[in-house]
Amino acid sequence: MEYTKFKQLIKEGERSNVDFKITCEAFSSARKRENAELVKDVCSMANNGNIASYIIIGVSDDGAIFKSVNNDQLTEEHLQDLIKANLNPIPSVRFFDRKWPKADLRHRNKRFVIIQVGPNARQAYRFSKDIVAYEEKCVFKKNEVWIRRGRICDLATPEEIAKLVKGKDPLEKSDDINIIEYAALEKPAIAETIRNDMLKYFKELNILFKHKKDLIIINLDNNRYCIKPLVLSALNTKDAFVNNYSMTREFEHFSLFITTDSVSKIAFPHHVDIIHPLPWGYYALFNATIKADNWFISNLKRSYFAAFANSLENNPCVALTLKNIKTTNNLRNSLRKTLEYLKESKSAINAINKSKYNINNLLKLFINSPDKFINTSKGGYTSKHRDIKKELLNRAKFVVDNT
Repeated sequence: MEYTKFKQLIKEGERSNVDFKITCEAFSSARKRENAELVKDVCSMANNGNIASYIIIGVSDDGAIFKSVNNDQLTEEHLQDLIKANLNPIPSVRFFDRKWPKADLRHRNKRFVIIQVGPNARQAYRFSKDIVAYEEKCVFKKNEVWIRRGRICDLATPEEIAKLVKGKDPLEKSDDINIIEYAALEKPAIAETIRNDMLKYFKELNILFKHKKDLIIINLDNNRYCIKPLVLSALNTKDAFVNNYSMTREFEHFSLFITTDSVSKIAFPHHVDIIHPLPWGYYALFNATIKADNWFISNLKRSYFAAFANSLENNPCVALTLKNIKTTNNLRNSLRKTLEYLKESKSAINAINKSKYNINNLLKLFINSPDKFINTSKGGYTSKHRDIKKELLNRAKFVVDNT
């Protein structure tokens, strides 16, 4: 694990997939309790499913105190043997023993142990045997399933275990989720329904900041970004991606395409710098091309259009494309995996931040002097132009003020 990743995890604090421990005495004595507690922690993190979860040793619960780990028995070999002997199925676990000589003073030359659990297939990870020492107040029974509830570990209920066995999130509130099959809807209703389902999911994740019509502000790692999701039936013909992108690009900091059918690599042009096929769809990094008949661009004077287009074309843009979104569950799972990808991909976030910086600067120019940029070449300034200016200003201010 790199130091930058360690700092990011500390900054974000404890949560469902990150746990801090100032010390860990596992393997250092004949006592069972310390080993059993570590098994419980790994079990609960494994049941987070297909996201990476972290147990960071040497950090206080509030992330304010750092202490070098002095337990020399805390090793990868001992940890892997402990997990294999006490959990079923055996989760994927990685062990990082780190000491950074070039680090912030509070971290420098201290030994930290980071245990990464997962990503794992969603199933019910459980104790494979009893670990009992009554004199140590240690009682863990075979087949116990532990999960994370926010920052704490807890025994799963029978209903939650049943969800895990089915490959579902144990904490998903099934009763509150109306599972919709999008193909069964009238075609005009599909895009609105998907957007509403997405907003609901973002709200549950506590990342939805604001939304206004088709513009959505989300909060990722304490940074806010504007997205404008576009729902399509498919992207499987030549240049389909660029044609849709160039016609709809406006104020968003990165693009999110949601397709109810397939996505083919042929839809992406040869000049796309980076394209990664991923389980949920595609990540693309490219230089943008904006068409003059784009609604936003067509209402701007050529000088501002040129500045806007030039900014985009000279700075890589990020587009995330979700494929085969047939139901509410498909949408939620793909969005979750997409957000996880963004949290793990430093290059993607760097490109998005660059796009955000340039777009917001151009929008500020427009906000300060809107009349300079509104296209009035046909027939002079009319009530139509006033309406266009008002709409563009409202949208531009919404993005700048909230990101």
